Amino acid sequence: NLFENILDGIIVVSPTGTIIQINESAKDMFYVQDTERKHLRISELLADHDSTETYQNREIKIARKGELRYFSVSQSTIEDYGIQLGKLIIIRDFTDIRIADEEKRHLQSQLQKAQKMEVVGGLAGGVAHDLNNILSGIISYPELILLHLPKDSPLKKPIKAIQESGMRAAEVVADLLTIARGVAISKEPSNLNSIVEEYLASPEHHQIRQTHSFINFNHSLDPDLLNVNCSKIHITKALMNLVINASEATQGISGTVTISTKNQYLDEPLSGYEQVRPGEYTVLSVSDDGPGIAS
Repeated sequence: NLFENILDGIIVVSPTGTIIQINESAKDMFYVQDTERKHLRISELLADHDSTETYQNREIKIARKGELRYFSVSQSTIEDYGIQLGKLIIIRDFTDIRIADEEKRHLQSQLQKAQKMEVVGGLAGGVAHDLNNILSGIISYPELILLHLPKDSPLKKPIKAIQESGMRAAEVVADLLTIARGVAISKEPSNLNSIVEEYLASPEHHQIRQTHSFINFNHSLDPDLLNVNCSKIHITKALMNLVINASEATQGISGTVTISTKNQYLDEPLSGYEQVRPGEYTVLSVSDDGPGIAS
């Protein structure tokens, strides 16, 4: 009863490697039928599975009923007055222990990342607070000065430049606050096509076109693109960085950089990004025909 009902797999093997006895747990682990046992050798039973050798033990990985199971295999010699009669092999399922250990390592890694982000967020939040106090004057006072200047004043242009620089600095501060909070707090319904068109008309993009005059910049925008709820500042900055990277990827030769948008439905989570659930999405992509990165 103990031999047949114990949860561990037990196999008794002859000195030549033939299986003499195998209990129900071992049959279930290796899908052995009673009709196969008489002609089955232990080397055949253990040969077709991924395994790792350890001291006096062997770990085996088996695909079972659509999931991986992990087993440890240990053996001892059966002797009678110094004569070897065979071997006793014990197989133990340690899948739950293995999964729990992997989950523990994953949680520890997530905790370390969270702790690092908490430190970085605290620093970013403090810096952002100080910068906001400084920038409030740079942004607000030019507006007051402009109200009192004549329309034809030569000071208007440089003062507006100061104000616009302050506004861009405020956007950098918004980035720091995003790091501090872990998420952009200012979101609004937007269309990616509008964001792309505004970026294409911006001084920053014109500067990139001048710097990379040998590149042909194209765009292909889906006219039926769905709206999204997003932070326009961060989408624009991501787009700008992607275009800069794509431009630099041409390595000084002629090429093409293309900005495109489209709707896409995901019927399963995106591989590697399980938080991206199935559903309707819009896609913004930047591609180039540069040489790429050697693998």
